[in-house]
Amino acid sequence: MLTVIRNDLTGEPLAKMFIPEGWEARGLTLDIYQGIDKPFVAQVLARSKDGSSSVLIRTGEMFLDVLESFDRVSRTDAFSDGKLNKNLPLMMRRQLPFSNYMNAFTAKALNGGPLEAVADAHLPSVFGKNPGIAKKQLLAKFDYQKSWDMAYPNPVSEARLLSDREESLLRKYRSNGRVILVGMDLTSMEYEQNMTSSAAAYGMIGLLAMARKWHGHYVVWGSENIYMCMTDAAHENEVTTAYMQMVSSFTFDESIYKKKFQKADEYNQGMLAKNQAIQAQVEINRQQLAINQARLQQTLADNSRAMSDMIMDSWDKKMASDSRISQARSEAIRGVNTYVRTDGTTVEHSVVSDHVYQNQYGDTVGVSGPAIDPSLIPDWTEIGRL
Repeated sequence: MLTVIRNDLTGEPLAKMFIPEGWEARGLTLDIYQGIDKPFVAQVLARSKDGSSSVLIRTGEMFLDVLESFDRVSRTDAFSDGKLNKNLPLMMRRQLPFSNYMNAFTAKALNGGPLEAVADAHLPSVFGKNPGIAKKQLLAKFDYQKSWDMAYPNPVSEARLLSDREESLLRKYRSNGRVILVGMDLTSMEYEQNMTSSAAAYGMIGLLAMARKWHGHYVVWGSENIYMCMTDAAHENEVTTAYMQMVSSFTFDESIYKKKFQKADEYNQGMLAKNQAIQAQVEINRQQLAINQARLQQTLADNSRAMSDMIMDSWDKKMASDSRISQARSEAIRGVNTYVRTDGTTVEHSVVSDHVYQNQYGDTVGVSGPAIDPSLIPDWTEIGRL
C-alpha cells in the first residue's frame, strides 16, 4: 500500500511511495531555482527509526552543454572525415557519460573523502512509466532554449531536434565504512540551432544574432529525480531492499509536474509580453513620424516663396526633431543596453537581459532573471553596463 507524503509546510500532497516497516518519511518543497524546467526542489526524506540509515529522494537538475559551435557566415567550419573541426573549440561544462557526473555529484554530497564505485544497476524510469510526461518535458526544454527567438516578430534562427533518450542508472559506492546508493533518472535532448535565410535581411536584430553566434550544436540533459541512500555495512542488505521498495514505488504528485510546466509557461509568456510592449512603442514612434512628415509637407505647401527663409529655418529645426525621433525609434527597435567587456571594449545586449556574462574568448551571453551562481559557471564572468 502506498503512503501519501505531504509537504511539511503546506500539508498538500507531495508524493506517494511504499514505506517499509521501521521507516518514516517527510516531504518538503524548497525555493531553489536551477533553471526554467527546474524552478524549485521537491524532496522526500525517509529515515530508519533506529537512526542508522536514510533515503533522500528529490527532483533533479538540468544542464546545457555546447558540443560544437559553428559559424556559417564567416565560413570558419572545416570538415575532415565527416567530423567538424573548429579553430576555437568550446569546452563542455560537464562531460558525458552520465556516470561521470554521478561520481562528481556523490563526492560533493560526501564533502570529500575516499569514494569507491562497486556496482551498477538500473532503476525503474519515471519517464518509462510516464511517457507523456517525458515528451512534454523534452518539448518544454526545447521551447525554452529557443525562447529568446520569441522576442522578435520574425525568427532569425530555427532549431531542429536531432535525438532524445532516457536512461536510469543506480550506482553503489563505499566510503569509510559507509554504503551509499545513488540513482538518477536521466534524459537528454540533442538539437541544432541555425540562422535562417532571412536573418541578415531582418536589420540590426539579425546582424546582432549572427555576430553573437546564436547558433550551434547543443545537448540539454539532466536528472529528473535523484535517489540517494546512506547506511553502514551492518545494515547494507536490509536497507538496500527497503531502498529499492521505496524507489520502485515512488512518484511525485501530479501537482509537482504541473507547477514546473506552469513556471516555464510563465517565463515564455513574459518574453512575449516584453516583445509586445517593444513593438507597441515602435508602432507609436512610426505613427508619430508619419504625422510629423505629413505636417511638414502641409507647412511647405501653405507657405509662399516670399517666406522661403522662414521655411528653411523651420525645415532645419524640423529635421533636427525628426532626427531625434528617428534615433529614439532605432533604439526602441534594437532594444539594447551597452555592456563593457573586461578588456574595455563594448558589446550590446537586449534590454530583456538582466545579467550579461563573458568567457575567456570574449564571447558574451545575456540572461533574463536572477544572477547565476558563479560556482556553476566557472568559465564566465559577469560584466557591467556602460
